[in-house]
Order: sequence, then C-alpha cells, then structure tokens
Amino acid sequence: GCSFTFDGLKETLLSVSPGIQYKLKEVHQLLVNYRTTKDILVVANTILKMLTETFPGAIGYVRPERAVKDLGLRVVMCDWQIAKKHEIILGDNQSFIFSPCDSAALSEEANAWLKNHPLILSSLDSKGLEFDDVIVAFDFDRKIWDLSRKLEGTLRMLRELYVAVTRAQRRVVILVKSENKEMGGFFRTLGCEEVVTSTLMQDFRACTTPEQWFATGMSYYLGDLFRIAARCFTQAG
Repeated sequence: GCSFTFDGLKETLLSVSPGIQYKLKEVHQLLVNYRTTKDILVVANTILKMLTETFPGAIGYVRPERAVKDLGLRVVMCDWQIAKKHEIILGDNQSFIFSPCDSAALSEEANAWLKNHPLILSSLDSKGLEFDDVIVAFDFDRKIWDLSRKLEGTLRMLRELYVAVTRAQRRVVILVKSENKEMGGFFRTLGCEEVVTSTLMQDFRACTTPEQWFATGMSYYLGDLFRIAARCFTQAG
C-alpha cells in the first residue's frame, strides 16, 4: 500500500473486475520481521503512523511490523555538509538513497563524493531491494517537512522516506542540512539520534574486491536489474 504503483494497480483491477476490493481485504500481511533491526522498524512505523494520521485514506492494508532482531543500533542523523568533507567507501551491501524528485545535481554530487558507487539509487529504484546499511539524503523544500500544511509533496516525501528507511536491515544514516531547521525538527520527532559526523563516517569504509562487485552485479543481472548490474560490473573492472 506504500508503493508508488499500488493505487494505479488498484484502479486498473477495479476497472476490469468490479468488486475486487473485497478480495483485497482478504490479503494477509506478515507482521513479524526477522531481518530488520528494531530501531529501523520503530522509525518506519512512526513514519507510517504520521502518514495515515496526516493523510487518511492515502494508503491501505499496511500495518506496523514488529522486529525480532535488536543490535542496539539507532537510526541517526548527521550534518550533510560536514559528511561530504569526509571520505567514505561504501561496500556492495551499502546504498545511498535520494528522492527521484530531487534535482539531477544531487545524484551528480553524490557520485563525486562516493566515487561513482554503483548503489546510488533513487527511492523508486531502491524499491524491493535490501542492504545492510543505507544513507538517506532527501533534499525537499523546507515547507514539505511541515506536516501541518498537508501538502501533496509531504505525502510523497513520507511514502518515499518509508521505502528508503526500510531498505536497510542493520543501520540507517540520515543526512540533514543544518540550514533547514524544519528538516532537522522533523527527524527529531521520529526519534532519530544526532551524532558526530566524523566519527560516524569511519564506519563507512568497506573494502569490496572486484570479485565481490562482479558477484553482486550478477545477482542484480539475474534479477533483471540491468542498470544496477552494469554499474557493479564497471566497479569490478
């Protein structure tokens, strides 16, 4: 129900099979998550609660999940500008996720910072994928972070943020612009912890061999994700 195509799919099904909405109510959702750490699901469930309360009826058939795994890792936020000053080397199970409505300059900026890391993805491209760690960087207008306005852009942001956060199984780092007070305030309401950027970036220095990148590329290739596979193959040389 939080996907980008669910509403369109539902309307299509209704047009060819009237009454199918009653069948949809019979769908069961697995609510115990064995892969994702506890704090990620706490934040994700908070986003889901905000979404359903601010935009009633915007999504359907989605219920909060409960985590089994707890590694004691918090969802944290750090300063965007300071983070860019530190060299990090993401591995083949770490991703940088941005909003597809952000300007192309953001992906170019991320490519330069992360040395053309193959897994720099929009939230749309990341749908259905899973990683150990995810860096989330959403550069929305200041007003979008104010839920009281109930803007269409805020609904889109919440949907995309839910997808981005739940791509990670172990750790989520959210980049926040210090000059955007609304943005920082929003993530504080989610309970995200602020950390010293320089210390955090030390954790993102993964060593991935060309052989590992090739194997990762093959897994995406076999899943018909050819653009991501091609980037992995390029990284493998």
